[in-house]
Amino acid sequence: MELLELSDSDYGELFIETKKLKLTHNGNRINITEKKIAPYSNSYGYVKLNNINYSRGKSIDFPGLHISKLKFNHPEYQKVLDKIVDKYFPPNFYYNCVVINKNFKCLPHKDKHNVGNSIIIALGNFSGGNLKINNDEYNINGRPLLFDGSNTHETTDFEGTRYSLVFFNNYEFNYRICIPSYKRPEMFYTHTYKYLVDNNIDFNFIDLFLHSEEEKKEYEKLIDNRVNIIVHEQTGIGATRNYIQSYYYENDLGENIFSIDDDIKQLNIKFQNVENKISKLENFIMSSFGICHNSGCKLWGISPYSNKFFLHENKTKTLKYIPGGAFGFIIDRNHIDGVLHTSYDHLEDFEFTCLNFLRYGKVLRFNNVSMTTKFFNPGGINECYGGKKNRQEATKLACSEFKEQYGDMCRVKKKPQYYSILLNSHFKI
Repeated sequence: MELLELSDSDYGELFIETKKLKLTHNGNRINITEKKIAPYSNSYGYVKLNNINYSRGKSIDFPGLHISKLKFNHPEYQKVLDKIVDKYFPPNFYYNCVVINKNFKCLPHKDKHNVGNSIIIALGNFSGGNLKINNDEYNINGRPLLFDGSNTHETTDFEGTRYSLVFFNNYEFNYRICIPSYKRPEMFYTHTYKYLVDNNIDFNFIDLFLHSEEEKKEYEKLIDNRVNIIVHEQTGIGATRNYIQSYYYENDLGENIFSIDDDIKQLNIKFQNVENKISKLENFIMSSFGICHNSGCKLWGISPYSNKFFLHENKTKTLKYIPGGAFGFIIDRNHIDGVLHTSYDHLEDFEFTCLNFLRYGKVLRFNNVSMTTKFFNPGGINECYGGKKNRQEATKLACSEFKEQYGDMCRVKKKPQYYSILLNSHFKI
């Protein structure tokens, strides 16, 4: 996918700063060169090689990876990259490494260790030097291109001085998927479960949280036996989400948890004003956790709006509502106050948003991603309240209490069918 072309000023700045880098010959890439001479090709970011020629110490953020020599020697270059990424790349794109090449004509090859898509851009005074993917050629001179590196690609002939920058991720974030469900096995099976199956999600990393052993028997008739079912005996969605938070906090099951409700048909992403179904869910989850870790947040989520006209192609770290339908959270076992719990059975996702913001000063939201679902579906929360009408009355009361507790962080908004909370995105701690 061709992205927005760099402006002359941004192109010039990136080119000038890239030329300042002290690139060295890389013997590991001789196999994809024509003359079998080690090319100028170095990694800026985090690498797997623990070698004095390529790296400088272990990474704290990425176990098993090391800080590249180029990043260690030129830390100031990161700000230049950040400016380009924030301005021209999709808000959901995540990378932890950039391969920087100089006058390197790559032979046809496939990238074996990249996780998700890559973005490439070329710079310099040259002619030719397109990127060829299978039988298609792309002019990437100042024109970022999003592509799948597992497809065969190569550099066409060129003359002049040519730099290329390849942004990619080489780290697989371990994560688990948790799904709270209550008395609607068929809906879960035809919605969320089907979406996970269609995305080839490993059943061994799915945790289904149910209220009782009786429920468990009904769900087991429909789903794969590798799905881990946890019976919690909690009443209400607030208590259930508290149980889930404590469950992962107390058990050594990793730190990256993606929560998705049982009635989600699919997630959607808007880019370049076109909305499409997210068909590679695992890549999206891992990229989201990568961006979340980099930003210092512990909670990330998506837009609550299903109408694409209300979706904005950006990401924010202000106080914006993180809906409970689909979100990720990072278990923080180092915080002195332990796990965060909600006191609300309704508006529990609003409170988790506020609690995270008050503790960490930010929450991450991808405003170009939405979910396809139907609110107030039968079963689930409606069942807990004894029907839709009772749930609406409970919401009205909870909104009043929430406003009283959180003050300037929010206001109550009356909608045609129910009351809701609107968070104050300008709120500062």
